[in-house]
Amino acid sequence: MDSHNNKLSKRIPSPALRCYAVIVTFNPDINKVRSLIDILQKNFVTAVVVDNTIGAINYPFSCHVINLGDNLGIATAQNKGIEYCLTKQAEAIWFFDQDSVITSSFVERFLSTVHENPNDKIFAPVFWDEKKGFEYAITNIDSKGNRQKLLSSSFPSDFYSSIVISSGCLIKSDLLMKIGPMLDFLFIDYVDTEWCLRAFYYGYKVHIIKNARMKHSIGDNTISLIGFNVPIHSPLRRYYRIRNAFLLIRFKHIPKKLVFREVIFCCCHQLIIILTQEKKLAYVKYFLRAVYDGLRNKTGKFVN
Repeated sequence: MDSHNNKLSKRIPSPALRCYAVIVTFNPDINKVRSLIDILQKNFVTAVVVDNTIGAINYPFSCHVINLGDNLGIATAQNKGIEYCLTKQAEAIWFFDQDSVITSSFVERFLSTVHENPNDKIFAPVFWDEKKGFEYAITNIDSKGNRQKLLSSSFPSDFYSSIVISSGCLIKSDLLMKIGPMLDFLFIDYVDTEWCLRAFYYGYKVHIIKNARMKHSIGDNTISLIGFNVPIHSPLRRYYRIRNAFLLIRFKHIPKKLVFREVIFCCCHQLIIILTQEKKLAYVKYFLRAVYDGLRNKTGKFVN
């Protein structure tokens, strides 16, 4: 019995944080999600799947599943997961998507850092593209909207950023209750950016764990252009990205310099996609609609 307890104490700090993981899915790879759930559960993290797939599907997952029955967007899915976790008295909520790839050692390192830094409220890993083998730079935004690209190799130990993507991000429950949930009406893009900058507005930054590297692929694919990896998303996904960039100007906690940069960058990014990809007419159509809807303050799910 003592030997068993010693093994447990080495795997997770004591007293352990009551940690829940919210995994958002949409037509997922069952085996990939199951592997993610298994690793979390083996490391004492309670998993919850929130599924955006259209129709009621019975998944063979060994955890609680919230079937939304329709694609309601990542913000709503995360909020449904947050609501459930808070009813279970979760002290921290860890966010993942269906493509997240982790290991037991990753979980152990991550949660050990969370335990050792009780005053920090938001934690995130370093992101590694599993397909092309490069680290995604984390973008730090200051209060004036100036941007700085952060790479883990530039720091001797953990560091801080104002924003990160949601996948792999852990947030203490008390901060979620203070800052509020994700904004449903953004649907998908900039959901994490808006929330992080809202937290930053109130004085909270994200603790980046240098030795916790998570495999993650951002975008359907990427193309290399003059030394830059340019992500390529579907025409519909680009709609949300561009529309929401225009919507950001309405938030007082988001620096206007950042908003203008995002609008210009999104338009240039779209031009590159139109020039290099097939479905050019679709990309043009969704681009024009995104600009129109963004200027009209149209929110929520895209409707033809």
